[in-house]
Amino acid sequence: MKVSLAPIESHVLKVAGEDFKAREYEVVEIRQEELEGASETSVQNVVENTDYLVVDIALAPSFVRALVRLERSKPELFAGKVVVGLTSVVSWGQTLGEKVSDADETRRTPIPGALKLLELERLLMSCECSQVLCHGILYGSGECHAGLKHLFDQAFREGTVTLYGEGGANIPLVNVKDVVQFLDLIVASKLTKKYCLVVDEVENTLKEVTETIAASFGAKVETASLEDAIFLEEKKVDHLFLNLKPECTKVDDYVFQFSGGLASEMKAISAEYTASLGYSPHAFFLSGPPGSGKTYFAKTLCEKFGLEYVSKEVVEAMAKEKEGTEEEEGESNDENKLLTSFREIMDKPNIENKGYVLDGYPATIQEALELFPNADFQEKEKEKEEETQSSEGEEEPSPEAEAEETKKHLYPNVSIYVKADDPVLQERSAASGAADFTGRYTAFKKSSDEDKKQFQDLLKKLDENAKEQDGVEKSGEEVSTRAAVDEIAQSNGLGAYFAFMGSKFFDFDNNRKEVAPVDPTEEGEKSEEAEGEKAEAEEPEPEFSPIESLLAKIEGKTDESSEEAQGDPEEEAPKEAEEPGEATEKEEAAAQPEQKEALKEAETVDTDVSQLEELEVLIKPVKAYLASELAPAISEGFIKLVEAKPEDPVQFLGEFLVKQSESMTAELSSS
Repeated sequence: MKVSLAPIESHVLKVAGEDFKAREYEVVEIRQEELEGASETSVQNVVENTDYLVVDIALAPSFVRALVRLERSKPELFAGKVVVGLTSVVSWGQTLGEKVSDADETRRTPIPGALKLLELERLLMSCECSQVLCHGILYGSGECHAGLKHLFDQAFREGTVTLYGEGGANIPLVNVKDVVQFLDLIVASKLTKKYCLVVDEVENTLKEVTETIAASFGAKVETASLEDAIFLEEKKVDHLFLNLKPECTKVDDYVFQFSGGLASEMKAISAEYTASLGYSPHAFFLSGPPGSGKTYFAKTLCEKFGLEYVSKEVVEAMAKEKEGTEEEEGESNDENKLLTSFREIMDKPNIENKGYVLDGYPATIQEALELFPNADFQEKEKEKEEETQSSEGEEEPSPEAEAEETKKHLYPNVSIYVKADDPVLQERSAASGAADFTGRYTAFKKSSDEDKKQFQDLLKKLDENAKEQDGVEKSGEEVSTRAAVDEIAQSNGLGAYFAFMGSKFFDFDNNRKEVAPVDPTEEGEKSEEAEGEKAEAEEPEPEFSPIESLLAKIEGKTDESSEEAQGDPEEEAPKEAEEPGEATEKEEAAAQPEQKEALKEAETVDTDVSQLEELEVLIKPVKAYLASELAPAISEGFIKLVEAKPEDPVQFLGEFLVKQSESMTAELSSS
């Protein structure tokens, strides 16, 4: 069977094409450019070489018109052929009635922007060989279509989703893959109705949809008046303000792939969306001594990338909230509480979709093994468990084990060790008022040394296990990776552990301000003269802020930029010694045109900004007037138009608006 899809740029038809190929149909993909200005001759070539022709009506208006003309002039060409027109519920946008079905298609009233779409639908339906499949507002398959893309983009990119009005209107939704299933039924001749509707059985209000998408990306929902939506530049969101409850066309034995609707499938749908953007969740692990600034970096990274902040304090606070319930269930083990709470945090949709930052947690190798288990280091324990199970009978894997397996894709992919010199750490801790710096610092050093030793012991055990497997040789990549991990393990056990599991490791010097060690025996006030000398001696602020420097380090830009800045002193010195005066003049002459151009651009930008600000001030009363006076008048005019049913609707509406304008003018003058 040969199926032609026009145009293949239609997202539904793109997904349908992959499905039809899997079913071993012969698929002909027609591109958008081939449909523009289509003639009857070009359409005839398509019809003659296909059994089923599926057309996205909104994307191929000229093709549809040429197709209908051809069918009327040469009906014999269409014998045994089926033409399927794909359209959406915007052509039902203002249809009255609490419930509508495919039987109501003759009384459809579209939203204003869909009048041409309705005309094309009815034109295509006049053909004997045609069927029309009308789908709800699309979601799924990466949101590469108009559907709910506006809301997804706001949630993911801006961190705030706008809800216009109260959001009580019902939006008929459907997953792209369910639309494709309906197309399968038509192509397989299992669905022969002239007009079919495919929408989710689950109803969704705009508020529910907005809140579901926002929650999936950890975004906030802010409300705005419905009138503000009139001034949205993106008119592609008009379909979000429908208020319809259409019923899906009944098909015997048909089961929706996404029967639970948007909310129940949000985890998979949001993952498809981030994958379509080529985005992988960020998973940062920051460690370092007290006062190194890791919390500052952790919270700044969260703010910059919209990530979830996780620390031991956050996990303990969550565990404390659940303490009462768990005590009733007999789970009083503190470690179990923390582990359970940590996994619940890792289940948050925002972590799945965007990622997280771990601030100093786990603090030890032992905690890392519990929170992020690694099979290589736990082989012996596994063998013991298997022996126990074989003697006692097989057991089902625990939910915790399954959770560990499913969360491996969320293991830290960047491990950062933030460090600073001891005097800097000491001064920062004193400035922040943190108590017992010496004790905390000593404890950190001791723990760090233990972690290095423990990780090296783990590596030795791993080598012993590898020796027992005769004939197994490591690849070159494995050897080089192991060498890198060994090197990291010399200075940082936790960093080496995550590096072993594929995480990138960076150490970062955060000596933002060099200071002398504080001597507690020296007291007294410093003179103003001494303060002035200290200020003069201070080094200038670095070009990059600490967070920019860290990001540059992660992206591999630090070494490059520093090399460019420093250059080779042995090569540069002779050049400067040759002709310093001439070189300076040449540099100044070369810089002048660039400076002039930069000044010109800056002036243009300033002018544009000031003009926009002035325009914004001027337009505010106009927007208020349109929203409060003109929009209601136009709405009332359309209602009167429907009631009166005049012969000339345009003239009737014009006269009504003139009268309204005169009455508003009279009111304004009297006031």
